Amino acid sequence: MEIVITGGTGFIGSQMSSYLERNGFNVTAIGRNQFKEDNVRKILEGKDVIINLMGSSIVGIWTKEKKRRIYESRVITTRNLIKEVNACKNPADIFIQASAVGIYDNIHEHQENSKLYAENFLSKVIKDWEFETEKLSDRKFRIVILRLGIVLDKRGGFIKKMLFPFRFHIGIFFGTEIQGFSFVHMEDLNRMIKYIIADGNITGIVNGVAPEYTTMINTTKLLCLFLKPVFKIKIPAVILNIIFGESALVFNEGQKVLPGKLLKAGFDFQYRNINIALGDMISK
Repeated sequence: MEIVITGGTGFIGSQMSSYLERNGFNVTAIGRNQFKEDNVRKILEGKDVIINLMGSSIVGIWTKEKKRRIYESRVITTRNLIKEVNACKNPADIFIQASAVGIYDNIHEHQENSKLYAENFLSKVIKDWEFETEKLSDRKFRIVILRLGIVLDKRGGFIKKMLFPFRFHIGIFFGTEIQGFSFVHMEDLNRMIKYIIADGNITGIVNGVAPEYTTMINTTKLLCLFLKPVFKIKIPAVILNIIFGESALVFNEGQKVLPGKLLKAGFDFQYRNINIALGDMISK
């Protein structure tokens, strides 16, 4: 089976590419710079699956320029990608669009049918990002919009940043007992993609998260418990607001999300809760 992964040279995409290749798929990864070239349609032509992971990091202070990059790298890039897909003479059968649980509010528990959305910049980006998939032509695509939680992997992303102060025996924790933290282990995400490709009944919105969400404060406390730092520092939300401004919501707000469709389809999570997920990373 032939797969194209846009954003396939990034942190998540590179690992996903390697996993799928090890499992017998032929993968073509398109990086951000390659996507600007005129040969994208040639790459897409005749492939079986397209996985769109394109998007710049949301971490950091949201300056006007940073927000523009966040928006355009997702919404405009996806719009251009779909334009090329629609122009293919022999398009893919399956289109998997990465999205995020940040679309949901931070109050309620959410399954795929939830319409209780947040009202902030990040949620607007995600709504517009997902809307672009509606522009796929009427040909028989199977479209999956995979709303991802925080992807946990020691080699990058959230956990790598959280582990940095522990090198200096400093444990940093923040968040509250009611602030949701929905996540997915990188290995489960890879297996999830393979499962979705194989199961033709999985379609539409899919929550790509572990079946047992936790809280941000519990996650950061567990890291301290596992690594036993000499010093522990709790950062209040007000300090994060002062430092990061609008983007502090990445740290101060979180969603409580359940993977209803994947559980119903019989997907077997290896990392069902945060204890197992963090324990695996700390032991490696």
